[in-house]
Amino acid sequence: MDRFKAMQTFVQIADQGSLTRAAEALGSSLPAVVRSLAALEAHLGVRLFHRTTRRLSLTAEGRHYLPSARDLRLHLIITRPVAGASRAMYDRVLQVTRDTGGSLLLMSGERAEGQIAPRIYPERFPPGRGRFVRRGDRPHIVQVALPPAVQGLDG
Repeated sequence: MDRFKAMQTFVQIADQGSLTRAAEALGSSLPAVVRSLAALEAHLGVRLFHRTTRRLSLTAEGRHYLPSARDLRLHLIITRPVAGASRAMYDRVLQVTRDTGGSLLLMSGERAEGQIAPRIYPERFPPGRGRFVRRGDRPHIVQVALPPAVQGLDG
């Protein structure tokens, strides 16, 4: 059992209030989500949810465990030039980060570098802009810094 992935699954189930919606948010199948939850419950030795055919609610143990499951996420920032990034995505650290649901901020680059993530290619952006990619969400453009000309307006 991948404990961090199981914890992520548990958090999604709690947030979504549904096994089916959690599976959709994780980009996973319903049986995989159920197996992951069962493995985590077996590992912890407690039931985390009361489950009926119509309702899903946290047990007292689940309510107690939820803050810990949220806080134990690893926050990792990896930077590298876009040049050669499609080949670098085969690096073990980057593969594990991507496979466990890590987010990606892709700044400006040449499309010729190839696919960086599923259906995500580098593209030209103005300074400070990039495409933010998170599993379960549509990629969107973000501004991470003000361009120097705009910064000068602040005084």
